[in-house]
Amino acid sequence: LETLIDQLYEGIAEENMPMVMNITLSAENSEYYVGVPFSSYTEGLASDSAIGSIAHSVCLLRASDADAAASLAKEVEANANPAKWICVTAEKMIVKQKGDLVLLIMASSDNADIISANFDALDI
Repeated sequence: LETLIDQLYEGIAEENMPMVMNITLSAENSEYYVGVPFSSYTEGLASDSAIGSIAHSVCLLRASDADAAASLAKEVEANANPAKWICVTAEKMIVKQKGDLVLLIMASSDNADIISANFDALDI
């Protein structure tokens, strides 16, 4: 998933990209990052701003199959919190599914649109 996350950031100018850190999702942190329990998917990775005052979170989840991913995407869209940082709220939230992957983007509008287009272009 880390390689895919890197591909999602392609084309974002360095000055528009916050410093991020990748966090492996687990039973302890899943609901904070994506709004659903870890048992809802097989693996997940969050790429979040290293500075809490910048609303930027990109989460990639892998479900057991495409049907499970479609259901997972609906759950994430209904439960993810674009104001999880408390002091800031993401300008845009996008949830997408492709095959067994679900993508949650909570970021600035410009970055969210680039990441979304890169996800659509992934050859998986």
